[in-house]
Amino acid sequence: MIQLRSVGDVSLALAPVAALDGVHRAAFAELGDAERARLEGLGDARADELLLGRHLLRRLVRASRAGRPANDGDPAHIEIDARCEVCGGPHGRPVVVGHPVVASLAHAGGLAVAALAPTTAVRALGVDVEPLVAPDRDADATADPHARTRAWTRYEATLKADGRGIARNRGETDPAALAAAVAALPHRYEVTSLEVPGFAVAIAVGRRQAR
Repeated sequence: MIQLRSVGDVSLALAPVAALDGVHRAAFAELGDAERARLEGLGDARADELLLGRHLLRRLVRASRAGRPANDGDPAHIEIDARCEVCGGPHGRPVVVGHPVVASLAHAGGLAVAALAPTTAVRALGVDVEPLVAPDRDADATADPHARTRAWTRYEATLKADGRGIARNRGETDPAALAAAVAALPHRYEVTSLEVPGFAVAIAVGRRQAR
């Protein structure tokens, strides 16, 4: 049930929450104290998405470190620090302690996505996922019914990579306005949309400039 993909230097793992059925105990055992404390403050669905996302990220780290398949059962502890840079809470972007990688996580609608890239090639990374809801029956049949959702994932993935988050957004969802906001950022990002049935997924990559 776990899908493994790559986009250039970026490795991705995607899985529905149902994938936890066979790995729940092992995934929970991998968590640090801060991660477990955060799980306790979430509802069941959100907690499962978070737990699965951290498990997927650790699998990618093991694969990148050892050159083994991403389903290898290496029990070595991998510390993920997700302290918020603003308030110090456990909801910031994930940092894999002691490993030369950049990482990003996203989960929504029962799907978790983990992204990982080496710091030798990538300086910043962001991923986002949103479920694609059925269009309104009165919607324009000639327009892309999911254009706003796809634009939002590209926008949020880019702001994650840029370290800004979406707190400053005041409800803007127009695709052109979101694209303009991304274009106005001081750094440039490569943004890729992925085809995943029922979901919009996007990754944003800030590459290191060659010296």
